[in-house]
This record gives sequence, C-alpha cells and structure tokens, in this order.
Amino acid sequence: MLPAFSYAQYSQYNLNINNGLPSNHVYYVLKDKEGYLWISTDKGVVKYNGYDFKLFDQSVGMDNDDIWHLYEDKKQRIWLSNVSNELGYIQNDRYHKAVIKSDDLPIYPTYITENENGIVFLNRSMRHSFCQEKNDTITCLPMDIPLTSAYLQQGGGLVVINNNKCFSISIGIDGISYKQDIYHPQYMYYGQDSQPQRRYYYLYENYFVTIPYKAEKDHMLRVTDKNNGHQWTTPMEPNENIYMSNEYKGACYLTSNKGVYKLLSNTGIRKILSLDDIHDHKLKENDILTVSEDDFWRQCIATNTSGLYINYQNSSFQPLKEDRTGYLYVGNANDSSHYWWNKSKRTLIRYDKNEIAHIKRHENILDITKIVPLGDKAIALTESNIFIIKKDKLSDYYSDINNIDINNITLRYNSLNNPINNPIPKNKRYTIPLCNRNFTDCVEGEAGDLFLLRSGGGWLIFKRSKDSLAITFFDKNRYKHVVYDKIRKVYWACNIDLISIFGKDFNYEINRHVLSQLGIQKVENILVDSKYGNIFLKCDDRLLLWNIQKRSYKELYKNYNLKGSIQLISNDRLIVAGKFGVLLSSIHGLNDMGAPVLYQNIKNTSYNYVSDLEVSNTGQIILNTNNGLLSVTMPADSLNRNIGPYLIPPKFMIHYHDSIYTAPNSLITIAPADPVLQPDIINPYGNGTLHYSYKINETDIPWRNLSEDKIYLQGLIPGRHYTLSIVAYDDVWKSSPVNFTIQIRPHWWQTSSGKKILWVTGILFVALLIVIIIQVTKGIVTRNSAKKNMQLELSNLNLELELKSIYGQINPHFIFNTLNTALYFIKKKKFDEAFTHVSAFSNLLRSYIKSSRNKFISLAEEIENIQHYILLQQARFEEKFVYHISVDEEIQTQSTQIPSLLFQPIIENAINHGLLHKEEELGHLEISFKKDNQENILICSIEDDGIGREKAMEYRAQSSFKTTSYGSELIKELINTFNKTGHVNIEIQYIDKVLPQTGTIVIITITYLDKTF
Repeated sequence: MLPAFSYAQYSQYNLNINNGLPSNHVYYVLKDKEGYLWISTDKGVVKYNGYDFKLFDQSVGMDNDDIWHLYEDKKQRIWLSNVSNELGYIQNDRYHKAVIKSDDLPIYPTYITENENGIVFLNRSMRHSFCQEKNDTITCLPMDIPLTSAYLQQGGGLVVINNNKCFSISIGIDGISYKQDIYHPQYMYYGQDSQPQRRYYYLYENYFVTIPYKAEKDHMLRVTDKNNGHQWTTPMEPNENIYMSNEYKGACYLTSNKGVYKLLSNTGIRKILSLDDIHDHKLKENDILTVSEDDFWRQCIATNTSGLYINYQNSSFQPLKEDRTGYLYVGNANDSSHYWWNKSKRTLIRYDKNEIAHIKRHENILDITKIVPLGDKAIALTESNIFIIKKDKLSDYYSDINNIDINNITLRYNSLNNPINNPIPKNKRYTIPLCNRNFTDCVEGEAGDLFLLRSGGGWLIFKRSKDSLAITFFDKNRYKHVVYDKIRKVYWACNIDLISIFGKDFNYEINRHVLSQLGIQKVENILVDSKYGNIFLKCDDRLLLWNIQKRSYKELYKNYNLKGSIQLISNDRLIVAGKFGVLLSSIHGLNDMGAPVLYQNIKNTSYNYVSDLEVSNTGQIILNTNNGLLSVTMPADSLNRNIGPYLIPPKFMIHYHDSIYTAPNSLITIAPADPVLQPDIINPYGNGTLHYSYKINETDIPWRNLSEDKIYLQGLIPGRHYTLSIVAYDDVWKSSPVNFTIQIRPHWWQTSSGKKILWVTGILFVALLIVIIIQVTKGIVTRNSAKKNMQLELSNLNLELELKSIYGQINPHFIFNTLNTALYFIKKKKFDEAFTHVSAFSNLLRSYIKSSRNKFISLAEEIENIQHYILLQQARFEEKFVYHISVDEEIQTQSTQIPSLLFQPIIENAINHGLLHKEEELGHLEISFKKDNQENILICSIEDDGIGREKAMEYRAQSSFKTTSYGSELIKELINTFNKTGHVNIEIQYIDKVLPQTGTIVIITITYLDKTF
C-alpha cells in the first residue's frame, strides 16, 4: 500500500507510439478478468501487462484493424467491435472468427452485452437489427423502427427512444416484440415549451440523461430516474456538448468536448476530468474519447490524438516553489543553515532556520564541493583549498596559522582487538604549500578535529591549537566517503572494496576478501546514526543494516532496486531517494528499524534520476532531479506502517497451453512431451524491462535467470510434486518469491493403475512362459531322468568302492600294527600276554569288520571300538599312558551318526608317534565329543601330551629302521571321500602345543549337511 497523504496532481503516464502503441488514436480501454489491459486503436488491439505490448491486427487474421470497442464475456472472450464483414473475438491470445447468418453486411456492432446463450448487440449497419450469438454463430433479427438512443440491459433486454417515445423491446424465438412504456412527459422533457422540441438523450439502466441546447441559459446536464422521477443536475461549461458515452464496470461515462462526466446508480452525475487535467496540455477539444476506471489500473483516458493517459494516483512530488535552477546542495552547518552553490554564477545561497535565503557571490572561488559542520562554524571544501565559513563569510583555513607540524607515519594493521602500536617518529616542522590538496570529503571528529580524504589517496587529521596546526597523515588507500561514529568514537572510511576503521587506540581494515565472505560487494557509502550507532552500508543495489557485534547484516528495502540511490539520516529517520521514489523508515534503536513508507515515482512520471537529496528546516525532502528540484512533505506520524511496494500488488501467473495459473500455489500439471512454462506478471506500475529468475525447491539447482521468459523443465520425476519459485524484477522493483506447485503428468504406464496393469500383464506373461518351459523341458527331463539315475547309481557305487578301498587299506594297517604288538610279547617271552592280546584282537576285529560294512555308524559304536583299540595299545606299551573319553550330555550317542573308522588312525598316530616316545612320566590321552552352538556340528578333540609332531619326525629321521606311516594319508583320503557324499563336511585341524607343554591336539569338525544324519 502507498501512504495516504494529500497531493495536488496525478502521477500520469502517457502510452503512445513512442513507447509501444501502434497508433495514438485510442478508442477504448478494457481490463479483463485476469487483469490485462486491452487497448483498441485504429491500427489493431493491444494487450498490455504494464511492461510489454502484444498486438492483434490483420497479421493474425483480422479483417479490419480499426477496432473502436471491446467487450469481455463470461467465457473470457474479448469481442472486437469494428465495421467489417465479420465479427471476431480474441481468446487465449488467438483470434477467432464467428459465423454470421445475415445478408445485412457489413456488421456495425454497438452496445454489446450478453444473456444466457451468448453475446447480444445492436447492428447499426444498413438498418437496425438485433443480433444474438450462440456457439460462435450470429443470427440477426431486423428492427422496424429507427433508434434515437438505445440501451441494452443485462440479460439482453432493450430499451430505446424513438420519436420522443420510449419502448422496451423483448427478443424471442419468433422475433421482436415492442412495448411502449408510459412515462410522464416532464421526465422526458425539460422546460415550459408546450411544443415538442428535439432533444438528445442517453440511456443508462433506469436513467435518462438529457443534453441541453447550446442556446439555453441554464446549461445543465440532467439525469432522470424513470422509476420515480428523481432528478440530478450538474452545470456544464458554455458551449460544452456531450458527444460520446461508454459503460464500464458499473458506471456510465459521458464524454464532452471539454471533459468527462461520470454517472453512478443512486449517486447522480459529476464531472471527473477536464482537458486541463492532462499534464502535457496537448489535448484539444473533442480529443478525449472514453474513460475507464478500476482499482487495478486506476483511470485510463483514451484520446483521439495523444494515445492513452493513465492516472495512477495523486503525485507525491511537487515542484519546489523557489527557483534554484543551476544550484546544487553542498551541505549544512550546525546552526541548521543549508547551503546551495551555483558554479557558473559562483553564488552561494544559505537558507537559515526560517528558510530565508541569503545570497552571496564569491568571485575568487571556482567551485565548492562540500560544506560540513565544525563547531559553531563550518568547513567548505573546494577543488584546491579549505575555507572556514560562518554565516555568509568565507575565510582561508590557514590564514591565522604560523606553524604546521607534520607527523609522517606508516600504519600497520593486525586486528580489531589486538592492534600494533607503531612508534611515532619525532615531530618535524614543515611549511607546506597551500595548493594542490584536492580534498574530496571531510568530517568533524573529537574536539574539533578535522578528518579529510585526499583524491590522491590516504587521509589526514588536522588538530588546531591557537596559531598552530598538527597534521597527521595515515594510509595510502583511496577512500570515497568518511563518517565519524560518535558512539564508538571512531572514523569509518570506505572505497569500493575496502572499509577502514580508525580510532584512538586501534586501526582496523576490512578488505575485499573479508567483505566477499560476508556477501558484501561494491561498497559505495557508509552512514552512522549519531543517536543509536546503527551502521548502514550502501552496496551497489542494496542497503544493509550492519550488526557489527554479530558480524552480520540485514538487507533493507529488498523489493527495490537501490542502484544509484542517495541516502541520508535526518531526525532519527533513514531516507533513501532513487528512481523508484523516496523511502523513509524510523530508527527506533540499535538494529531496530520501523516499517518503510514509500513516496512512489510511478513509471518515472516525476523524474528519471536523483542527483542530490536534502531535508529542509521545515521538513521538506528536496530532491535534485533531471526535472528540476522536487519536494516531498515529511510525514508527521511515526512511520510505523507496513507499506508495500504498490497500492495493489502485481498479479503473478503462468501460461501453459490455453490455461492461465495464478499465484500463489496453483497446481500446474505438465505434459512430459511439452514441459515449457511461460511466466507473466501484470503490473500497472512496471518500470523498464521485466526479468525473471526461478528455482525448483526440491532440487539442488540454484536460482536461474530466464533469457527468453520461458521455463524449460527437465529431469523432473513424473508424478512427483515440485515447488516452483519465481522472482520478477524490473529497473526499480523486485518481487518476493512467488510459489507454484508443478507436476509432470506421468505416462499411463507410470500411473498407479498403469503399473498394476503392467504387473498383471508381466505376471501372466511369466506364468505362460513358465508353462511353456515346463512343457518343453518335461520331455527332456523325462528322457534324461533314466540316464541321470543310472549315472547317480554308478556314482554311488564308485563312492562305495572308494570307501571299501580305503577301509581295505585301514584294516591291513591296523592288523599289521596289532600283530607287531603280539610279536613283541612273543619276543619278550611273554606268552600269556601274547595270547591275551591276540584273543582281544580277534574280538575287536569282528566288531571292526561289522563297522566297515557301513559308511556311517553310531557314535556309541565308534566309542566302543575306540575303547577296544586303546586297551590293545595299552597292553602293547605296557601301561605307558592312560586315557579318558568324555561326551557332552546333549549328544545322543545312539542316534548320532558319524563316518565309520574315522578316529582310529588319528588315535593311532597320537599313541605311536607321541606317547610311545614319552620318557619317565605317564602319558595322557584325552578324547572328547562336543556339540557346537549350531545343532548340525559335532566337534571331536583328540589330545595327547606326547613328544609332539616335530620330535616324532626327528625320531623317525634318526631311526635306522624306516617304516612307512599309512595313518595320515589314510585320514586325508577318508575325509576327502566322505566330503564327496554331500551328507557331511569334515575338517581336521592339528595344533602343536607350546613349550613347556608338549603334545598335539587334533580337532575334527563334522558338519551335517543332510538333516537326516
């Protein structure tokens, strides 16, 4: 919203052939339901969005470019009124032609309205006829009476005046029926003349407008309500005559040769516009044709020779009463004196507290660039010197100075909190020439110190003491502006990529790299308010409120392009002037700003640029512009109002095919084959060229600028919703992001139902394929089944034979060792022991033969065989070792099946090669059977404390009697053979004990692959 202050003149904008219209002859203006402005001219129709024009003329198929009226129906068709052999309309930016069922050509449509079927209108061609449109087809019914004046009522009824009589006309299927309404003659006539006089009437709803004669003394415009006879009057100028009328948005506008009158229901008639209201005063009598008004485009004035005038609102900017042509504002003094300098006249004007002008000429001064306060005086900077100015007198700053001391120092910077204090060299006294100083800016510091910037680079401080001047030089950088911070007691100086802070105890520099990290570029100006200490940075097209404690900033006035703007602080208010107008905000405290107020320079109707800004003692904001000096009245309130950029916000929309989607959050469904959107904005206040940038929030793609006002959507997943954010901006304004919801329409196979169909079809296809494969392979399987069975039987037979072969090797080996033991007893002449041993062996042999007939035996049988075998070995080794067999309680020994004769060779190795050679101590043999955590694993551990495998190998190497060891090889062959069966998997692990322990641990892990075992 704009501030509602009272102003004297309109912000008036003229559209003509110089800025986009095809002709300066404009008949009529219409705002459609979307908000676009349609302008009818004698060279076509123009669609206008505040920035660009879209022309419809004969190049798009129209028969005649001379369009003098427009009408939008409920279907949002823009009907074109012209004298032609056809009647057409524009819809979705395309021209369409209607079919005419009439020989009465050409068509001359007037008073267009609509009823339940379509549009209706009067045809004033060769003869009057009433025309009805339905489904793009127009049927004309002839009328038997000529019309003096007529009015089409809503719904298609007709009221006409003929021969001083009023008729209401109804239209039916069978034709036209007439009915004369009876009105008292006084409502129809004016005056005492008993003879009928010809008068001109205009009809609007229930009202008759009577046009006076030129010769009448009482030159009044009268409106009469035909229902109750109530009458309104308004005076007209001498020789003023109504020559045109038009209805727009519930009002009737009557155009005279000198202005425009507006008639509203129940409120009467009043004059709303005269020729003098047009700022450029180009209009002559009869130049105004029609007027239309609404809340969006305000007041549009169609003219005969000067195009279209748009009165947006009363203007904020008024020409300054005083003539200051050629003068520039150069500064002020502490006594509220304001100074203006004219370089060509070498004249200085001082405005005192009462705004009284004091003019004085200074012949010896070429130019004054700036005046700044200094105590009860002021300092005036020129191109080559410094002057003290008091009231209207200028004196040389150096005139009463005898000694000048210069401290030539080079500063080094470390950090804000830890400065390096450089030693100051001993002062030397110099006499400096009073020329070629070229100071560009200065500010008063502590105790009257003067801080100055030099155009050649660096800055210096002047400290005066009676007739002496101490000059301290600092830095070599060039700075553009300097300001003194009274709160922090430091100086702030800046150039485009550097901010320096100079204080009594420290010097600190913020260089380009640090500024870039903060997102700050192109520093143009620094402002500090002396009451709260707020720091404002003007950076190219942005204004930042800098929180120096948090090293962060807040961007002010983000909806405006501040490029080229001027800023100042006055009376606790921040004022910014630029091409957009003037923005004001109250300063409430540190980092606390009030809501902005805008004085808007609509479409540059007041000026194109501002070169200077001042606030006078009377509260006038004075702008030096390309149109001269303009003033704005400073509002007296606290400025605590949330003012938006425009009186009515612009309308955002997206065009897709023949549909228009308006913001915010419209859902746009997009075809995959045509994912192109065209954004648009209707902005009556648009200024310059319109641009867009956009971003899809659910992706990682950053903001993109549009080069051709089209958005090409690529890489989006069909069926998923995305948020499209769009920002529009022109030469002075930038919108906040506006969101639309978009969705790529999935192909039928990407929809839920399509996916179900594909799944069902796929399943059926796979099922059919499986049936075919089964049928095809069934024969193959049947044919190969016998062959495979035969091969399996052969394989099992081979495995059986292989096991038998191994068992055949085990048995002789065991027999050989046992017989050796018997021979040992016989050699020792221990015949009783030999007999007992052989008898025990025969019992074991029978059990062994029984076990070897089966591949698997129970664990109980295997333990019994082991016990018989160990007893025989104990007898052989004369009780040199003892043994112990343990079985977990969880193991069912009768039902647990293990490979037969698997452990005997391992136990034999433990006894023969380990325990046999053990000296002195009694040997121990531990055999255990355990169940793993998994139910299908059996672990057998065979542990001895013999001499170990390494010592056993040494014994065999030293022995003169070389024997062949069959046990280890037999174990390997037996394990490999059983692993081939597929019922079990056997792994064996040998562990040599570490000294001082001796012996070997053998772990046999049996994994049952077949659950039947």
